[in-house]
Amino acid sequence: MKYSAIILSTLIAVAFARPNASATVTAAPSVVSGLSPAQTCIAACKAGDVDCEAACVGAAHPNSSQVVDTTQCAMKCDQGDGSPAATQKYSACVQACIANHFPTSQT
Repeated sequence: MKYSAIILSTLIAVAFARPNASATVTAAPSVVSGLSPAQTCIAACKAGDVDCEAACVGAAHPNSSQVVDTTQCAMKCDQGDGSPAATQKYSACVQACIANHFPTSQT
């Protein structure tokens, strides 16, 4: 009799401990959105083609001679003595080099 009470209570505990078979699991909603024209353009570029990707987003994509010209121009700028006025003059010179040699777009 002792054992029948233990067995009965164990069976009841197991029956209530089982996961509910009728529980439903819903999937997370998926977000579907169309690609922007820039994303479509980038997707069409070859992997690693930064010039193509830059053109898609309207960013500068200079060729190697334009990069060299920009660097050589900036190297000629006087760095001055570190004063605020000299620093401003150096910055203006470098920005002029970038504006003159580094394209903002090549569309």
